[in-house]
Amino acid sequence: MTVLISLILRVALDCRTCGFSEREHYYPGIMAVMRAYVPYLQIILAFIIWSFVGVVVRLSHFAPLQTLWLASLTTCGTILLILYLTERLKSFQRRAFSPWLLVIMILQGFMGVAVFESLARMPIGSATLITNLSPLFVAVFAPIILHERTTKKVIIALVIGLLGLGFIASPQNITGNNFFSQGIFFALSSAILLALLTINNRKISKQYSPLFITFWGMLGQVLVTFPFVLTNQWQSDGFSSIITISLGISAVAPFALWISALRKVRAVTASLLALVEPLFSYLWGFLLFKELLSLPIVIGGFLIIFSGYYAIRSKNA
Repeated sequence: MTVLISLILRVALDCRTCGFSEREHYYPGIMAVMRAYVPYLQIILAFIIWSFVGVVVRLSHFAPLQTLWLASLTTCGTILLILYLTERLKSFQRRAFSPWLLVIMILQGFMGVAVFESLARMPIGSATLITNLSPLFVAVFAPIILHERTTKKVIIALVIGLLGLGFIASPQNITGNNFFSQGIFFALSSAILLALLTINNRKISKQYSPLFITFWGMLGQVLVTFPFVLTNQWQSDGFSSIITISLGISAVAPFALWISALRKVRAVTASLLALVEPLFSYLWGFLLFKELLSLPIVIGGFLIIFSGYYAIRSKNA
């Protein structure tokens, strides 16, 4: 499995694959179109894979942060093994560590905590939907960090998105349900952290390889959750260990695909494509856990998705 992942990553991370270069001589127009769409397909595939995270959190008998720690540690080990098998470990060790990587470690460490805690406290579809308010926050933070101009349409999109959040957090959903209220807090926190992480990854994606960025992000999650893991008792559960380790191994691909695509796709566009994640999360929640959608959640979900689209459209106008 590790060898297969390494081969997939070598193709995904090398934008000049032999398949493209050989065929481009014979079909230049078609191959140019395919090459242009590959980064967008990478992002969509990455978030479809990520939609299974909520399933693992629900099925595992570990505490959410224990699951996050073990999965992140497995991802770090998998990356090092892939680098060793592809003879890139020495070049990886020689790369300089920059303050931006420290920012990634902090952002992704706490974002992982927020995501896993939200998935454990509310329906996985609703949790990922709130997390996907990140396009709005990308549109808000981009002018500050990337020195882009803020437009009135971005502000309108933010209001629409927050209105959608209001429907999901309606009294009939949270009254007497502190667990759900906590889930909303964690999901909203993950949306803000994901927006900052997307912008930061966009800034350094051309400076460092996707595997390099992914490794330090995962290491951040390991370090942030380590105090909790150290002070809490583990349950002896073979099934939970297997699905969590499998999640850690498979997590290499979506992170690498996403970061690699950010070299060619703008941060706000990448955030919009991430909206496929809650759609699949709702599907898994319904099929596996019989999670049903209430009318306020449907209305709120529509407003959040529309606000993301409106924000991106305003940035492209």
